[in-house]
Amino acid sequence: MQRYTIITACALLAASSLAQTATSPAPLRTVRQSDIRQCDPNLYIVPRRSHTRSPAVRPNADGGTPVAIGGEPIRDAADLQAKWALAHDDTGLTVLIEIGDDQLVTRDGANLWEGDSIQLVIDQGLERTDYYDDNDLEIGFALDAAGQPQSWCWQLNRPLSNDECICRVSRTADGYRLLAHLNWRFLHRVDRTGRRAFGFNFIVNDNDGGGRKGWLELRPGIGAYKSSRHNLVAVLQADQPTALLLTEKTCADQIAGSAVLCFAHALTGKTLRLTATDPAGATVELIPTQTLAIDRGQIAFAHFNADPQHLQWGPLTLRCAVDGQTLAEASAENLPLRRRIESLHQTAQRLQPKIDALAEQGKPTRYAQALLAVLESQTRFAQEDLNHPDAAASTFFLEKAIRRLRELSEVAQRLDAMVDALAAAEKLDRFKTFTYVTSPIELRDGFYHATTVDDAGNRSVRPVIFNGYLRLFEHGTRLPPQRLDDLFALFRAMGNNAVQYAGFGPYAWSYDNQHKIIDVDQNGQFVYDPAVVAGERVAGTLALAAKNDIAVDLHLSVENVYPHEITGPYRLPYMDSGFLRYQFDDPRARDMVQLYLQSVVTDLRQLPGAEAIASFCLINEPIYIDKDIASGFHHTRFRDYLKRRYHNDISALNRAYGTKLASFDEVTNLLPTRPLGYQSAFSVEKDPVLAFDWHRYKSALFADWIAWMSDIVHDAWPAARTHTKMMVFKAFIHGERYNNVDPERFTLATDLNGNDNYFMYPGGHVFHAPGYAVDWLSTALYYDLQTSLKHTVVVNTENHIIHDQEKRDVPYDHVYTALFQQFTHGLGFSANWAWVDQGPGGYASLYGLFPERPIAAAAAGQVTLDANRLARQIKAFFDQPADLAILYSPTSYLYNPAYGQTAADLYHALNFLGRKIAFISERQIADGDFADLKLILAPNASHVLPQTVEKLRAWQSAAPNRQIISIGASFAKDDFNRELPNPLRCPALAPNADHQTLAAALKSILDDTLNPLPIQVTLADRQYPDGLEWRLVPHNGQFLLNLVNYTHQPQTVELHGAAGPMLDLISYEMFPSRLTLPPLRPLLLQPATH
Repeated sequence: MQRYTIITACALLAASSLAQTATSPAPLRTVRQSDIRQCDPNLYIVPRRSHTRSPAVRPNADGGTPVAIGGEPIRDAADLQAKWALAHDDTGLTVLIEIGDDQLVTRDGANLWEGDSIQLVIDQGLERTDYYDDNDLEIGFALDAAGQPQSWCWQLNRPLSNDECICRVSRTADGYRLLAHLNWRFLHRVDRTGRRAFGFNFIVNDNDGGGRKGWLELRPGIGAYKSSRHNLVAVLQADQPTALLLTEKTCADQIAGSAVLCFAHALTGKTLRLTATDPAGATVELIPTQTLAIDRGQIAFAHFNADPQHLQWGPLTLRCAVDGQTLAEASAENLPLRRRIESLHQTAQRLQPKIDALAEQGKPTRYAQALLAVLESQTRFAQEDLNHPDAAASTFFLEKAIRRLRELSEVAQRLDAMVDALAAAEKLDRFKTFTYVTSPIELRDGFYHATTVDDAGNRSVRPVIFNGYLRLFEHGTRLPPQRLDDLFALFRAMGNNAVQYAGFGPYAWSYDNQHKIIDVDQNGQFVYDPAVVAGERVAGTLALAAKNDIAVDLHLSVENVYPHEITGPYRLPYMDSGFLRYQFDDPRARDMVQLYLQSVVTDLRQLPGAEAIASFCLINEPIYIDKDIASGFHHTRFRDYLKRRYHNDISALNRAYGTKLASFDEVTNLLPTRPLGYQSAFSVEKDPVLAFDWHRYKSALFADWIAWMSDIVHDAWPAARTHTKMMVFKAFIHGERYNNVDPERFTLATDLNGNDNYFMYPGGHVFHAPGYAVDWLSTALYYDLQTSLKHTVVVNTENHIIHDQEKRDVPYDHVYTALFQQFTHGLGFSANWAWVDQGPGGYASLYGLFPERPIAAAAAGQVTLDANRLARQIKAFFDQPADLAILYSPTSYLYNPAYGQTAADLYHALNFLGRKIAFISERQIADGDFADLKLILAPNASHVLPQTVEKLRAWQSAAPNRQIISIGASFAKDDFNRELPNPLRCPALAPNADHQTLAAALKSILDDTLNPLPIQVTLADRQYPDGLEWRLVPHNGQFLLNLVNYTHQPQTVELHGAAGPMLDLISYEMFPSRLTLPPLRPLLLQPATH
């Protein structure tokens, strides 16, 4: 008998089912094929055509649901509407979408979605997961600025070729029309002979000139988050039967779903049986065994809801059989929630006495206690999810409980293995700990030092690495003091030692809404109320943090002001720039900020818990975009800036700009007269020098304000340390220059290298390193940039390791590797995003993060313990001077769109060659602060300051074997876009986005110019270790080797020059000079004889 296919879709059971009992199996029913949505509203039959042509357009009612994301809603059908249809033939899938849109605005390439466009998703494997997997393709279509059709596939990071898709995007009387034919060779993972179905979804984006304001969505899962769960199930019309089973991948106390038979009239008279079976052979019937009676043109379906309590926990096999012959099989997981919770409670109760006994024997049990804290707390959280009053009305709590209980099995296994190892006295040095206790936190040679206590109770001052969570109070329910005390105690118990406290700012209220930090009195003057700082919200939080040995980065949030809240003469001028909503350089704004910072920091210094404050974050995600350019605010300031730059010589400015201005007062005529969005005010192509001057002016004004605030903090508390939550990952993106954030200026304006950055699990919308198992490039590149500009640790107080609203399982190894490798690149304080008590309807970005992920919480705690045990070794990587550097040129960044990408490609190529990579800025070159370097690499640094060329020329001639290499064309023009009279001549390599080709050329230069490394790391099957990050540094007369595999597969690695076996200081395992390294398992090796 022919075998047909069941399609398994991952759709979680509704939370209300927790209160339901399983119903009797329902009989199979039939409907006409045209009424398929009576079976399931997500089913859609894709008609077959004999040849490719436009299919009939479906009714407009299926055109989608409007979703607004800004202040301007999608008004009506004239503003945005859609009609659509699908068809298929032997060559491919035809998609027709007709859009009604009264105003078209275009964007290009990967940013196509920001303009009027279509994004469609094909889930080729029909997994219908809560995330995108390797079978999902997201494809965009739009018109470009010239009115020509364009496409983009985000998984491939390129447009589609004509062999993959023939598309026509054309204007219509009321909008535009897409007709696309996607070749089956491109959609090769769609099973067209067995399953004959795939997932389909699309959205239509709307931009009326003020930025993307929303979209029309067929189903959720593209615009607000990435998921194939709600996609339509598109069934290809065929002559052979197709069996579908739409069921839960995880069966939480019930097996529920739908069975559907399409095009199955040939099965009439045969006996159908649908069952679920566990590994022991126990079986439950999902629908009654019955004889099929299906007419041509009918669909047969049944909804089922079976009780799996007599089945074993774990995997289930769902089987569809006709006349005893299997048509198809599918897999699910049986997870009886409440029985699982009881089992986990018993596991914790069994292990706690064992751990206590080991501690009494003098064995180090801090690691085990940390895992036990995760096991106990997350089991309790799962119980609270199921018992929540709203659990019956929302899937939210059920989803969290299921994730927790699935992951807690791995936590329990890790804890069991650790207890066994301690009992056998195996590798006890691996379990030693040095735990931070509340004490003065110092910076020594740029690295944190504080008092720690070891397992025997001995205290010492040593290097410390801080790791914990960003705790957002304003988005969650306020925690009473006891709950907050319990939370900080839990953080410490899990192994963490840090938190960023956010929920502050000049206009923050006390919890009782009776006091505001800064207010305006009856005379219109700003006044300070000390009650907020002295009360539970601030003083109480710091006292509890200090009690629990949690270091605090206090987010002062000067951006937390909305001008409309201030009345009278001190009302601030409004400015829309990200989180910053007021003109910061206005005298009234400076008065407010100065009063706020002086008063708050002075009072904080006196609090009993002040010792817990490690640093102050001044502002969240600062940007200074040009929406205010038409306000007149900059007219005088920019004019005066230009007078200084051109030495009050208007003729010099005219030569630079190609203008004929009579005086500097006419400069304002060059400024746009309408507000701008997230775009640069001036084009580098049309007005290069004006664009350069404008961005340097705004970035200087912005950084000067940051420095001014930092000085106020130091006046109030000289020992305080400041930073900002700068989005440093945008620093090399030429298209982001409108943010006017210069990392070097910000670094010099504050004490620490603050940032907001990410080391993401792959699959998100932002990805700097496609093709690898993690997005390693953003933190490695930009931490090395920041620590080169100032030799001080990085403070990342919004460390994104897990995507917002992540629904996939995030492995332990990802979280551990993300943090450990960041520490080796200079991260000294990490507040991981984020830990907030959430309920349905809360701040959506916080779903799916650490609080509901036992595996992630366990990894974050264990890596904190490891990092502090190995803090001296990690500090060796921070202290090691580099002998090569990449030229950091803000001049080239602003003039040359190729500079930033070339710099990133260059860093990428160098990263797998074993050398520490530094950056050297034009300012540092001017100061002569680069004598130890032997090699400087200039990445398309076409524009530099004249003094940069002269200083580099003098440096190169001062000592033998100093090299300057250009990647692309460098050192051609100055900061006025003029040809340099005496340009620097140096060898050049061609820019190449293929980092392996570039690396091969670079390795030969490194070998010739720099001292040889005592060990060379290669992959066994090729010389260049692509995806293998390794760093070699001296330490205590020997060396340390940090090694990690960022690829998706295990790699055979050879350590050339290793005299013998190597000891991994993380795991205390021995490794030979030829080893197999699995993905995302960092090693910290030293010679075993050491």
